[in-house]
Amino acid sequence: MVIVWICGDFCILNQKTASFNMKYILLIVAICILSCAPKVEKDFKSVPTQFDTLENIIKAITPSKKYIYWECIFKEYLDKPSRTIINYGDSSRIKHLKYYVPLEGFITKNWIGYYYIAYYDNNILKYVYDTKSLQEFIGRANNLAEALLIAETQHLSVDLKRKVGSSYRQTKDSFELHLSKFHLCPMQTEAFKVSVDTLGNLIARSLNYFYNVNENICAD
Repeated sequence: MVIVWICGDFCILNQKTASFNMKYILLIVAICILSCAPKVEKDFKSVPTQFDTLENIIKAITPSKKYIYWECIFKEYLDKPSRTIINYGDSSRIKHLKYYVPLEGFITKNWIGYYYIAYYDNNILKYVYDTKSLQEFIGRANNLAEALLIAETQHLSVDLKRKVGSSYRQTKDSFELHLSKFHLCPMQTEAFKVSVDTLGNLIARSLNYFYNVNENICAD
């Protein structure tokens, strides 16, 4: 008898199977591994493929307040030129104002740069540079893109290759999401169940399921 321990359970293969052909053993082991994956509820939909990148998510947000002008900028480190992700409205209204570049953003890409938002409100220029100011800018999180962007501030991202990393449903006052978090050390991906309510409050629960695991790589 051959006993394989997977995901806290025993997969038991008899000796006859083991001696018959190794490829069948590997197939059974693969089935056991797949059975360990968390189940996504039937009423969850797939996240649209257009939200495959952070920048596409940013381009799809619609703040509750109609600002005269706003823009999202990616500020690179090492004095490289900044890059405009999206701008909306009448930019001439801010030309006479002093423009201050925040020293940090609401989402940071390690060793590369960070994202911030500048917007014209009540005759002054305001900035989005952390989670709190992002929630104030968005207002009520009424669409999927806004829920995904708030999740991205906590490093919870869409993984379109797996349903457990790219599913959602909308309830009366929140979005429920299946998303993923990528870890650098060791290199692996963790599945999460996430809730983002219309006020921007986020609750995340790990499903204790890891995939694309490489214990031999630590990139942190």
